[in-house]
Amino acid sequence: MFLCLCLTSTATFYASDGIYKKISGLVSWNCLTQDEQCDPWERKYLEEMQTVAVFMSLAIIAEVACLTWNFITFCACCWKGYIIHPLIALSFLAALFQIIAVIVYALTYKGNIEYEPYHKYDYGFSFWLAVVALQLAGIDVIVAILTVCLGEEGL
Repeated sequence: MFLCLCLTSTATFYASDGIYKKISGLVSWNCLTQDEQCDPWERKYLEEMQTVAVFMSLAIIAEVACLTWNFITFCACCWKGYIIHPLIALSFLAALFQIIAVIVYALTYKGNIEYEPYHKYDYGFSFWLAVVALQLAGIDVIVAILTVCLGEEGL
């Protein structure tokens, strides 16, 4: 989950997006916080950018909650089999938030990126980081299910 959190955070905030060759992440945070910073293409898809930003932020929060709950469960000397159950839900929420953000981003940008003359025909580095983080989140859900099942058995 830690690697998933690192990739999600990098894709959301720090990675080069491949379109403008600048540091911006999946969405332009300058555009989201200051409307006058948006170019015409960003203004056109501002709602979609806001949706991606919200769901990626929710995914980061869920991933931090997963890591925190893992630490709490690890430090618990007894009742591990009982307090570990929220881990599945937290992992599932992290994966769900990420898949929504990736789908919204892919649908918005794939269908419209080619019509703008100054945009390239690729998604960019941030998108692919988010896709890898989504795959890791899916693996984390499976690991959480196995962990809870084994925790109930006392293993």
